[in-house]
Amino acid sequence: MKGFEITINDTLINVGVDKGMILVILHNDLKGGISVSGIDDSSGRNLDWGRIQLKVGDKIKITTCDIDSRAKIEKEEIRSKSALLMEYNGIKEYLVKEGLLDDSI
Repeated sequence: MKGFEITINDTLINVGVDKGMILVILHNDLKGGISVSGIDDSSGRNLDWGRIQLKVGDKIKITTCDIDSRAKIEKEEIRSKSALLMEYNGIKEYLVKEGLLDDSI
């Protein structure tokens, strides 16, 4: 599976999905840190590896790679087809309203 090796100081975390996407988000709020989540289209699941706290001076290295196993997922939920359809229809409605998509599609 495709993914990232995320190294924070000396701690290595492997994250990956068979087919889908991975998000690494740097938070600039009171809690700080980075969160790592993803969507695995092959299993139809939202994946969440959690939030990792950072301190000033921490060294972060993110490397793309093929991985055999991934870190423990903190939270995982199945993406329902009805929720995906609602999201699709909402996005379509917005794009039509903005004139970016033909209504006949």
